[in-house]
Amino acid sequence: MFAVEGKVYTVRVHDASLERKTAENLLKLMLEVIETLKQKWGVVPIAFVTDASGESRKARRLLQQLMPMLITPDCYAHQVNLIVGDYFKVDKGFLKYSKQATELITWLRSKTFVLALIRQIQSENGSHPLAIIRAVLTRWTAHYLAYCRLLEVKMALKSLVLKDSMRPTNDKLLTTGDKKAKAKAKAMIKTIENPQFWSAIERMKKHLEPLAIAANIMQAAFCRLDEVLLTFGNLYRAFDCLTEPADRHVRKAVLSSIELRWSKCDQDVFIAAWIFNMYLSLAWLKQLPFFTIQGIFTLLSRLHQRFFNSGPEVNVSLMEDIQNYFNQRGRFHMLGAIKDTKQSPDPLAVYNMFAFPGQATDDPPFIRLAKHILSVTANSASCERLFSVFGNTLTKLRSRLSTTTLSNLAELKMLVRDEHIRFGESQKRLKRKFGETTDEAPVIQIAQPATTQIPSVQSEDMEAEEEGIDASTGQEDGAFASMATEMEQMLQQDEDLADLPTLPEGNISVKIVDLFDFTKDWGHSHIETARQSLAEEGELLELVDRGGVAEDGEDGLDPITEAVLRGF
Repeated sequence: MFAVEGKVYTVRVHDASLERKTAENLLKLMLEVIETLKQKWGVVPIAFVTDASGESRKARRLLQQLMPMLITPDCYAHQVNLIVGDYFKVDKGFLKYSKQATELITWLRSKTFVLALIRQIQSENGSHPLAIIRAVLTRWTAHYLAYCRLLEVKMALKSLVLKDSMRPTNDKLLTTGDKKAKAKAKAMIKTIENPQFWSAIERMKKHLEPLAIAANIMQAAFCRLDEVLLTFGNLYRAFDCLTEPADRHVRKAVLSSIELRWSKCDQDVFIAAWIFNMYLSLAWLKQLPFFTIQGIFTLLSRLHQRFFNSGPEVNVSLMEDIQNYFNQRGRFHMLGAIKDTKQSPDPLAVYNMFAFPGQATDDPPFIRLAKHILSVTANSASCERLFSVFGNTLTKLRSRLSTTTLSNLAELKMLVRDEHIRFGESQKRLKRKFGETTDEAPVIQIAQPATTQIPSVQSEDMEAEEEGIDASTGQEDGAFASMATEMEQMLQQDEDLADLPTLPEGNISVKIVDLFDFTKDWGHSHIETARQSLAEEGELLELVDRGGVAEDGEDGLDPITEAVLRGF
C-alpha cells in the first residue's frame, strides 16, 4: 500500500505462503512494488515502512543501501507495543489483578439487576450513569479503557456492597441464586472490598496511561516523524517521573526500551522533522552542537544531498532560509502569527501555503526538504487495517476467494468507508441516543472473529462467568494476559540479525535522555489531544456496550461502525 496526500491506495497483495520469510525475499518484493509504483502509478516513493521483525528491518536496510534516497522507518505503532511488552515482562503482578478485574467485569455484566442498582446509585449521587465496559477487542488499549471505567465506578460499587451488607441475611440483593452463584457473588464482593485490588488497578492505570496515549498517536492513519520523536520524549518523561521504590524495575525497563527503539532510528530525519515543525521548539531540546545554525545547516544539506542528489549550488539558499526561518524573516515572516492561531498544528499545510496558486514552480531547497520529510507516515497501520478487512471478508461462506478478488473487495470496502468519512456519513451513523437500558438488553460483543460462527453471547457469558473464564478468549488468564504473552513473543522477533546493515555514516546518534531538556515544561497539548482521542474510543465502547437507541429508525451497528470497532 502507499499513501499520497493523506489517502491510502492498495498496490498489490502477495501470497507468500509457499516462500521462506527471509530479508532477501522481502527485498525482492519491495523492489517489485517500487517498480510498479513508478511504471503503473507514476509515483516516486520517498519512504518504505514495514514492521520491525529482524528480517523486515534487514530488508529495509538493504533497500536503503540500494536506494539511499529512501527513508525506511520502522512501524512505530508496532514499536510502542514492543515497549508495552517490555513493561509486561517486568511487572507480572498485572496478570493476577487483570484476571480479577476481568472476572469482576464479567460477573457485573451478567447481573442486569446489579447493573440497574449501580445506575441508581450513580443517579442518586448526581453523577452521569456509566456503563461497565468489557473489552473483547484484540487491542490492549481496549482492556486498559475497561479497567479505567472500573475505577470510575469504584465508589458506586463500594456503596452498593456496603448497603447490601446492612440488609438482613434473607434479603440480600447481591448474594442470590443457588449455592454456586452465592459463592461467586461472595468472591466478587471480596474483590470489591479489597483495597489491594484497587491499588493494583490504579497502579496499572498509572503505568499504562502514557503507553496507551503513545499507542493512540502512533497508530493514527498519518503519523509524522516529528510526532514519533515528541511521543518518545513524552513517554520517557512519564516513566522517568516514577520515583517510588516499587516502580524502579518498571521505570528501568521502559526507559531502556524507549532508548533501544530510538537507537535503531535514522535519527537524522526525525530530528530534521522536529526542526521543520514550526509548532515545536528547539528550546525543548538540549543545546547540542547539531542545534546551532551551522549544525542545522550541516544536517539539512546532508539530507538534501541524500534525497535529491544535490550539490553545493543549494547551500546559499538553504542557509539563507534556515536563518530566516528561525528569525521569522523573509518568506517566513508570518510564522509567528500562524503559530499564535492556536489551531490544530499541521506543519505540512503551512509549507503548502508558500506555493503559487495555479503555477508549477519549484520549491526552494528548504521548503522542498521540509515537505519531503513531513510527508512520511511512520507506521504501517493501513496495511494492518487491510488485513483486518481480509479477516472480516474471508468467512466460512467465502473461504475460496482468490487473492485478487479478496483484495478488490477489501479495497472497495475501504474506499466506501473513506467516502463515508469524507462526507460525514460515518459520524452521523455513529450518533446515538443514550436511553434507559433495559435489564433484558443483550450484550453486544465486539470484534468476534469473522471465521467463526457467532455464539449466543449471553448464554456463553453466563457459563464462562460461573467457571471464572473470560468468555472473550476461553482462557483462564483472559485476553489481556494472552496479549501480554503475545507482545513478549514479539520482542523475540524484534531481535536484530547479526548481519544487519548499518545506517549511513555521519548520521546523528544521541540518546533520548541526552536529547530532551526535561527540566522545561512542554508537550502538554500533544498529550491532551491524544488523551481526548483515547477517551472518545472509550465512549465508543460504552456506546456499543449500552445498546444506544439509533436515530431515524436505525437498528444495530452499520458495517462502517463495526469495521471501526474492529480496528479497520
